[in-house]
Amino acid sequence: GAYREYTAQRDAGAHELDANVMWDCIREVIRIGAADCKANTDGRDRVEAIIVTSFGEAGVPVDIDGNVLHGIVLYTDNRGEAETNALVASYGRERLMQTLYMKPHMMYTLPKLMWYQNELPEIFEKMHHFYLIEDYAVWRLSGASQISYTLASRTMAFDVVGKRWDTDVISAAGIDPA
Repeated sequence: GAYREYTAQRDAGAHELDANVMWDCIREVIRIGAADCKANTDGRDRVEAIIVTSFGEAGVPVDIDGNVLHGIVLYTDNRGEAETNALVASYGRERLMQTLYMKPHMMYTLPKLMWYQNELPEIFEKMHHFYLIEDYAVWRLSGASQISYTLASRTMAFDVVGKRWDTDVISAAGIDPA
């Protein structure tokens, strides 16, 4: 097996990873795993599957060309607290909980997107996708833009019963759901 570690940067409530460093580590682990597979004596000499998993809500903003626009803002990053409070005030805590089946919190994706829009509008305007880490890895590996229902449910923008993006909540956050 292979393992690579990358470090997070912390500064005054910010908690980020470098997406390019993370991607380099993923590639290295896959390279080592593929080499180990070729070294097997059971006759198999190819990788048959790659499974991607991650820790929740951390996301990677990318532009239309796939360039990373900003560090990965981790779920432990407290930016987005004011945006969470504003969304709760405008949409209602109970309504959010009934719609999304989750307690509103700044760790989720939607408040982080609101934070980008409010605090880094130049990045928000260039943002073509906001991949959660798992989705970013899948996209880099396959070119497929996708998200699992489980991870989508951690965005604070997903109707888990209807299995669709909740455009009312997204609009209430001040973000164009298109």
